[in-house]
Amino acid sequence: MTPGDIRVALFPCTYSEIDGVANTSRQFAAFAKEHGLAFLLVHAGPRDEVVTDGSITRIQLRRGRVKFPLDGHHEFDLLFFRHYSKLLRLLREFNPDVIHITGPSDVGILGTLLAHNLGVTLAASWQTNLHQFARCRVSSLLSSWPVHLSAQLAAAAEFEAGLTKLMPFLRVFARSLSGTTELGEDLAQEAFSRLHGRFDTLESPPAYLRASGAS
Repeated sequence: MTPGDIRVALFPCTYSEIDGVANTSRQFAAFAKEHGLAFLLVHAGPRDEVVTDGSITRIQLRRGRVKFPLDGHHEFDLLFFRHYSKLLRLLREFNPDVIHITGPSDVGILGTLLAHNLGVTLAASWQTNLHQFARCRVSSLLSSWPVHLSAQLAAAAEFEAGLTKLMPFLRVFARSLSGTTELGEDLAQEAFSRLHGRFDTLESPPAYLRASGAS
């Protein structure tokens, strides 16, 4: 099997939004289309739709009312699993070799469950330091509190409630990708023995194709 034969299903945390994950995901889709690679893209959006464009099939799934904001641009749907049966059917039809998620979002968790139940290789990329994001959010929320107390709670959010809870989730992946060499080294020290390099260049096939073990 060569990288061009691998069928990839990508479950990004964001796609239409303006952030690093969405930008990288759109570049991956454009790369796959340009090179005629079989690519299934599943993301959340304002409506349910399935669009096929060349070798790309894009599935947009609407979030429901039982959701909460993570910040000004991102949301988490507690009932996103209602899309499970539909995606299970579509994934069986697509027959992916790899399912790739970009984080523990509602979309990413659903992709992880589907990969597990279908017995498909699961890859993940680390693009957001969620534990540091948690620290910043707590620090902002507690800005009016005494400095020593807010600092302690922010540190607890970063390490005890953040990093230590994320590591068991991130260890389930067959391949893990980091955005930079430095970040990869930091993550390897924390949790990973199967971390595979950078994905911040598209001059060659996306890193999850190169790291999938295809030959």
